[in-house]
Amino acid sequence: QMAREYRMTILGNQTICVDLASLNRNANNSQITNARSWNQEFSHISVVFKSLVQWEHGIKSMLVGISEAIRLILAVWIVPSKLNNTPARNFYNAANDPDKNPDPRKDPFNQWLAGVIDGDGYFGLTKKGYTSCEITMETRDLVALENIRQKFGGSLKKRSGAKAYRWRMHNKKGVIRLIHAVNGLIRNPIRLHQLSKICDKYAIPLQYAQNLSFKDGWFSGMIDSDGSIYYNPLSDQIFISVAQNNKYLLDELQKVYGGTVKPANSGQAFKYTVYKKAEIFNLINHYFSEFPLRTAKKIRCDMIKDLYVVKSNKRSPMGSASFQEWFTFKDKWDNYKN
Repeated sequence: QMAREYRMTILGNQTICVDLASLNRNANNSQITNARSWNQEFSHISVVFKSLVQWEHGIKSMLVGISEAIRLILAVWIVPSKLNNTPARNFYNAANDPDKNPDPRKDPFNQWLAGVIDGDGYFGLTKKGYTSCEITMETRDLVALENIRQKFGGSLKKRSGAKAYRWRMHNKKGVIRLIHAVNGLIRNPIRLHQLSKICDKYAIPLQYAQNLSFKDGWFSGMIDSDGSIYYNPLSDQIFISVAQNNKYLLDELQKVYGGTVKPANSGQAFKYTVYKKAEIFNLINHYFSEFPLRTAKKIRCDMIKDLYVVKSNKRSPMGSASFQEWFTFKDKWDNYKN
């Protein structure tokens, strides 16, 4: 406690107060017989004296603008730890608290966002040095873009002549904050190259993604951007797929989540597909429950288990209750209705 103090006249006749709590512990005892105790007290004085010397010769000049009393307290608080090679007693700083500042790469939302950017996003750097990040999605997926805007800011505008909206971040502070959120999570080589240019501009070290694991929100982001969930009535099968020009990205998905990778029939060059019931149920039970989709595709994802039950009713006689159940369900599925 700083209420317990000693006065010392030292260094240019300055009178200072330091916390040497135990020195006067036996001040009223006329017979101090414990030499070991005195040695400990003397050691305390020696440490503080050394700290004050270092204070006068070095530290004082570093704390310009702080009152003399506070600077003296800091000298006694910080320097002894350096003399004894012990950790300094730091004041609380939220920036150093791992619970308050977890690794952004472990944030499921940031993982999902990186997947969306890899699919439907773009990092831009103009010739004049202006930076930006953009994501464009269909109108039905506006809620996902709104989630991004609420967390990171930016603008959200409807694209003229298209049933789509674009989220855009272009102010420096916002772009840097976004980079720190997804740096180390981007996997698309094209997007990674775009990101590297912005990192170079702002002197931010570019981080590379680690091997994909099952518990990673990046997959749900890829489905929300470049994926599809659909039912083929001819084969009576349900599919979860992702289309991409880069086969490498899809090969990673196959290693972790099962499924197949084949050349696409049209549009994108390759297509990753999960169609086996066991693999689809594994994703529903153990993946999407923790890393949910955030676009309208979530509606279909939540309907998959029911679809496996109801789809047999399509063979029921027209006009029957079971056929009507199938008809109503199929309408919700086709139109992304809850």
